[in-house]
Formats: sequence, C-alpha cells, structure tokens
Amino acid sequence: MHRTKTCAAISAVLATLVVTVAAVAAASQAPNNNAASGRVGGYSVSTVFAKAPISIKVVRGGYYPSAPTSLATLPKMKAKVVVPPGSKGLIDVRYTAEVECYGTLDGYCEIYAYVDGHAMTPSTTFGIVSTNGGTTSGTAGWIGGSMERTLVVGPGTHVVTLKTNVYNADQFDIDEQSLAVEVFKV
Repeated sequence: MHRTKTCAAISAVLATLVVTVAAVAAASQAPNNNAASGRVGGYSVSTVFAKAPISIKVVRGGYYPSAPTSLATLPKMKAKVVVPPGSKGLIDVRYTAEVECYGTLDGYCEIYAYVDGHAMTPSTTFGIVSTNGGTTSGTAGWIGGSMERTLVVGPGTHVVTLKTNVYNADQFDIDEQSLAVEVFKV
C-alpha cells in the first residue's frame, strides 16, 4: 500500500512538472525568433504541460551483445500504451542501460526512440556512448547510459520501439536495460 501511495505521489508530482523539449512546431512558428519563439540562451525550447498521469509501463531486458552496426530494433525493448478516446497524451520514454561501444575509430553508438514509427523529440538519435577516440576495448568501456524522449500523440494504442545504430565503431554491447514508458494526459 505504501508503495502504491508513493508511486501515485511521484506520478502526481511528475504530472505537474514542465516537460521541456526542443523544436515543437508552435514555438518555431512564432513571429520573433527569440524568447517568444522558445529560444533560451541560444537553444530552441518549448514546453508541454501534463495534466494527469494515465499509465506507466516498464520493460526490462538483459544482455544484448554485438548490436548490429546498422539501424536495428532492440529486441524486447517495446511497449504498447493507450491514450483514452477524446484525449491527447504526452508519451515520456526513459531508457537506461549499461553500454559499451568500441572500435578503432573515433565513433559512437546511438539509440533511437520511436512511437508508431515516428521519431520522438528532442532529436531522432542519441549518441549514448562513444569509442573514446578508439581507446575503448574489451570490458574497459562499460558505462551507465540513459536518455529521455517525449512526443504528444492522439487517442488510441501506440507502440514505442527503440533502435540502435553504430557510427565508426566495431561493436555495441548493451546490458541491464530498462525502458519506462509513461503516458500523461495533455
């Protein structure tokens, strides 16, 4: 019971926070490209206010050695969520994992987040770990990597997927994965 109350309290607090994301169409269409357009300190920003939590789904995965070196879906890192009829939902995706990217070049390994095949914001890619100038090899380069992405969607069932990609690296290993997909009413 205590855990339920704690989770409900945390969800309520999260629902009242402002979720900041870059490059939302409304901000970029403002007549002035400064503060009115969502530019703060040279960065393009916008805000979405969440009214109430709808659901949260957590998916956990294990070791995924040698992720493909071209765009590929992460096995088991998928979640279906539902936005009620007549509502819009803010899908908030948080992904954490132990990751290692190595090779002989100055490269990096990426994670992409999608909802129904549409890229989530603030960008389509996230360089979760680098090869450290080609000096990372073996078990020396494991780090805790994480990312968070959001997207406002309409009512219905939506599928969240994660994909990997490798740029100038030989291997991308992933372990101890956790995907949390939270939906808020907007």
